[in-house]
Amino acid sequence: TFGDYNLMRQTAAPLIEAAHDSGMGVIAAWSIGSGLLAGPDPRTVARLANHPDLEAAIDWWEWARDRAVDLRAVAIQWVLRNPKVGCTLVGARNGVEMSQNLESSLAPLPDAIWPEVEERIRSGKGQSHAAGGEAA
Repeated sequence: TFGDYNLMRQTAAPLIEAAHDSGMGVIAAWSIGSGLLAGPDPRTVARLANHPDLEAAIDWWEWARDRAVDLRAVAIQWVLRNPKVGCTLVGARNGVEMSQNLESSLAPLPDAIWPEVEERIRSGKGQSHAAGGEAA
């Protein structure tokens, strides 16, 4: 899947379920959403200024800031917590970003955040309503 299974959008969830039920593996790409969920306040990243998912990313960024958790770690680990997803592809522009992504995938996070993340998603908080990224 690409862009349709992350903190901001889960439209690929039925496809992931069907693939798993058919014995197929799933690679979920775009878990940090072109950097929207990479950590810095997305309002401060010029290349993201007109991104259609910006408002959803800001909502997640503020949530992570208020809980003092690393948003990149939450974004990557949330995708990987789904046992029906084999791996996630996270783009990196350089070696530093590659290292950050790896560190984030392994970073300790409080267990207590996961029920809150799931509730936010269920309630529509931090969700993108922009077109695109939907599973075919």
